[in-house]
Order: sequence, then structure tokens, then C-alpha cells
Amino acid sequence: MKWAEDYYEVPVDLEAVWHVLSSRPLTDEMVRALNSEIGLADVAGDVAEIGCPVS
Repeated sequence: MKWAEDYYEVPVDLEAVWHVLSSRPLTDEMVRALNSEIGLADVAGDVAEIGCPVS
């Protein structure tokens, strides 16, 4: 995940990344772990479009 930290210039929560990559249901907490400025409601349309499970 070093590349992501270098690219985005922010620390990346490895647990949150693995949560998403494992196709586990997204929660508001996981979304905020990846970007503290948004929540699950902010990405609801994108999540529905790609068929990501939500909890």
C-alpha cells in the first residue's frame, strides 16, 4: 500500500483496503477509514452501481 500512500499523499488504512478487496459489506466506518471527509451515504450511488455489498 506504500504506492497508494505515495500517490495520494495520505496514510492508507490497510485493514479498510483488505475489507473492500475481500468483498465484505461496506460500512460507514470502513468508508470513513479510507476517506475521513465522506461517509457511506456519499458513495451510495457508486456502491450500488458496482454492486458492492453494504451493511
